Amino acid sequence: MDEAAAFSPLNAAHPAHPTQSGRGEKVAPPGAQALPPALLADRQYLGSRSSRIALYTSGAAKHALRSSAPLVLVHSMHAGASAAEVRPVFDKFAGIRPVVALELPGFGSSDRGPQPYTPDYMAQALLSTLGWLRSVGHTQPADVMALSLSCEFATLAALAEPEAFRSLALISPTGLESWRRERYEGGRTRERDGLARLLDVPAIGQSLFSAITTRASMRWFLQRTWGGNDVDERLLAYGHRSAQEPDGHHAPLAFVRGALSTRGIADLYRRLELPVWVAHGVRGTSSNCGALARSAPSRWWTHQTFASGAMPHFEQPRLFFENYVMFMRSAGAHAASARMGDNAAPLATPVDGSMATSIATPVVADLP
Repeated sequence: MDEAAAFSPLNAAHPAHPTQSGRGEKVAPPGAQALPPALLADRQYLGSRSSRIALYTSGAAKHALRSSAPLVLVHSMHAGASAAEVRPVFDKFAGIRPVVALELPGFGSSDRGPQPYTPDYMAQALLSTLGWLRSVGHTQPADVMALSLSCEFATLAALAEPEAFRSLALISPTGLESWRRERYEGGRTRERDGLARLLDVPAIGQSLFSAITTRASMRWFLQRTWGGNDVDERLLAYGHRSAQEPDGHHAPLAFVRGALSTRGIADLYRRLELPVWVAHGVRGTSSNCGALARSAPSRWWTHQTFASGAMPHFEQPRLFFENYVMFMRSAGAHAASARMGDNAAPLATPVDGSMATSIATPVVADLP
């Protein structure tokens, strides 16, 4: 997985130019207005000037609590995707533990040029972020949370460098739909050659991108994600603004033609040997995890369903956080047991022994 060596933390990891507020800002092209930060946090960049990714970091990620496991957040995939999608999680934990939210290549404030947008390229961006955390003194493996299609990238990264991960939270993961019967084919994607050639025609590809990034279109897509009309208006507004960035069509069109989706990803989910928390709603997109029962090794996986759409951290934050904290505490105990050479106990499973469960009884738990 060496497609994105430019993201190496040893290759010009640098803070962006600070503003008077102390938050990093990306330099806009002449005559253009820089994209505002997706989060109220320090924004800096990793990689070279021609191929860099944006990171939002909590103060704890840079200055304190370096012996604590960092939390790394990865947004989903769509035309206006950005770190704004993990805002509730970032805001919840930023004051009490190291938190980093990255923006994948081609999205948000990251470089949007005509890069080789592939699953491995996206996974390498996550691995480089984890490498950067180690380079600035964080000694513990990370708790990683990913949304939707980015769950596939996080899985690739976790299989490539399992020692960098303490746990993995998959929020509305793709590739576990009940109707899928694909097998993993050595990294083959779902890209359709005919569609790819069509979208490579500028008049067609860019026209399609313009059509799906109108505010009305983006509201429709977000309503599908929510499974209803009551969407987060701040998220909609930022997604629409982000989609207007120069060269913003490259990565989203790679997504549309299937170049970012791995065939048979369920086979790779099955290979994960670390604590995994799968959370999704019952409405909207990415709510079908019917293949989970035949894909998940129950020793490692906890599966929870929320009465929400595909972003339960926006719709049911209290229940979401209480249950995620409970999972992370179990993951921390699991990691400690493994370091001591003990046979790590399986994570808590539903009382009926099934993988699918409703929301666990909320608890008030200290953070790990």
